Amino acid sequence: MAKSMKTASGRLIARGYKLCTDKYRQALGLMFGFQKTPLVFDLGREERVSLHMIFVFYPIDVVLLDRNKRVVEILENFMPFHYHRFKKKARYVIELEMGSLQGCIIRLKEKIIF
Repeated sequence: MAKSMKTASGRLIARGYKLCTDKYRQALGLMFGFQKTPLVFDLGREERVSLHMIFVFYPIDVVLLDRNKRVVEILENFMPFHYHRFKKKARYVIELEMGSLQGCIIRLKEKIIF
């Protein structure tokens, strides 16, 4: 059975995802790949997050979660070859195919289950 990602109220965000806990996999992210499997980065602690889209060839949606897996920031349509520094601290970073968030309506402070 494939792992899924949902809101606490049961709205589906993604069917299947890859959990990335090591620094190498987190640094590599979606670079050089055309695989659009959602990635979940567990940073191990809350910290300020900066992301770049160097060598990622398609736009993505990004959701940041705190240590309790509650949404602290959302970035939709993050374009290739751009950089973004988030304002809030996060423990988890979710990278999804662009448009994944349009149908599920994720709200700030909402809990995500994966």
